[in-house]
Amino acid sequence: MGRGCDAAGRSMQRQKEATVPQDAWSNKRERQYEHIRDSYKERGRSEDKAEELAARTVNKERREKGETKKSD
Repeated sequence: MGRGCDAAGRSMQRQKEATVPQDAWSNKRERQYEHIRDSYKERGRSEDKAEELAARTVNKERREKGETKKSD
């Protein structure tokens, strides 16, 4: 039981680190993130979930607009 919890905890930590706003974001994307995060919070999402969903949304937009580096 302990091993599963530790692995799940590490997995969640890596996931959270991956969704935190990056320095590569433009001011426009930072404003977009804040707007989406606040909107989720107003609709009753927890702080952590609102931040995660907002970051995922901004990163998706960046990918779709070609604002990210392509991985080889």
